[in-house]
Amino acid sequence: MGPDVFAHKNAVLTQWCEKEGRDPRAVRRTVNLGLALGRTRREAERKRESLTAQFGAALSFLEAGMLVGTPQEVVDRIGAYVQSGAEWIILALRAPFDLDGMQVFIDSVMPAFS
Repeated sequence: MGPDVFAHKNAVLTQWCEKEGRDPRAVRRTVNLGLALGRTRREAERKRESLTAQFGAALSFLEAGMLVGTPQEVVDRIGAYVQSGAEWIILALRAPFDLDGMQVFIDSVMPAFS
């Protein structure tokens, strides 16, 4: 789900917590997202092409719940989830694992949120 859908679901969860007498702040807000990250625009495009080969027509549905692009694009996308109420971002990694993309995430994305 994209940040806008997450924001809506987050608001619904808050409403249900309040209705049931539960403190909404006691529920950790998380989102599980795929990752296709490249150091450069061209690398990011190759990663997206790999997703197309892997998921085919389903990618148009799945991509809303993925972090796809360059480091700055991924930082901006995570920022949108944070603004929508996400406290934790969980990366959904599937084999074959993109260790280079994970290293780019560690080196170039994580520092923006520390």
